[in-house]
Amino acid sequence: MQKGEGAKSPLEEKGPIMETNTQAPATAVSATASAELPLSNNAMAALGYFFPPVAIAALVIKQYEGEASVRFHAVQSLVFAASTCVASFVLGTMMAIAMSLVSVVIGALNLWVIAAVVFRMASALSMLYGLGILAIWITLIVAASQGKQLELPFLGKIAKRIGQR
Repeated sequence: MQKGEGAKSPLEEKGPIMETNTQAPATAVSATASAELPLSNNAMAALGYFFPPVAIAALVIKQYEGEASVRFHAVQSLVFAASTCVASFVLGTMMAIAMSLVSVVIGALNLWVIAAVVFRMASALSMLYGLGILAIWITLIVAASQGKQLELPFLGKIAKRIGQR
């Protein structure tokens, strides 16, 4: 038998080869799609707490200008982030100065056991501060993603005043 008369190649024995179209189908973009918001209000508010540049973008993007809840959460996230940075710097500086003084005084008196206890207490307080900030941050993200307007005691009032401008 010759090759072309009745003998099948191994590929032909397995069945026909499926052709796939590698081109993506063309989709028409409607005129209203450009006017839609890129993210829902809740998603934009929650993302503002994750990334400060997103909060800044929420304040300058035209589609979110009229959304009071997005503006409030964006401003509150920026105020919370700034106040956390300032508080961390101030507390860290105070802790460093206090620990330096404690080590000098305790070192002069040769009471290193007391210094170890004081340093561990300072570390525990620092860790509690960090866990507290984390808990507040997660609470704010969850509240924003659920559409709730959770106002922090002091910072929320500042955020409302700034957000209404």
